[in-house]
Amino acid sequence: MAEVKERCYEALRVGIHKGESKDDIEIIEIVDEENATVLKLDTTDTRVSITSTPGENPLKFQIVISGDDADISTPQIVAGSRLWFGTGSAGEDATEIESFTQSTLEEADDSVTIIHEVEIPEIA
Repeated sequence: MAEVKERCYEALRVGIHKGESKDDIEIIEIVDEENATVLKLDTTDTRVSITSTPGENPLKFQIVISGDDADISTPQIVAGSRLWFGTGSAGEDATEIESFTQSTLEEADDSVTIIHEVEIPEIA
């Protein structure tokens, strides 16, 4: 599970308690084994979905990418993901990189499903 950055705590708590699953999170970054960016996907991208129910903790994003995607060059190793506030150079990372067992997209038929989870501490 990804470690949340300080600024992200309140935005996510508010989102979960209001039942809005992804308040302010706009980008999901996929990284390789050296934490270099493979691609950044807007949360409205068709390859991104929220698999947790509104108000559920942890918040879960599912990302499905394949070697056939136009923005993926094969072979490509994927080994982690991170959430971002904002877009482009104005963006700010919301979580640390969540590492997972690396996978390699070697050809067009290969695909990887990534589940990025963020658990929000309860407010006492």
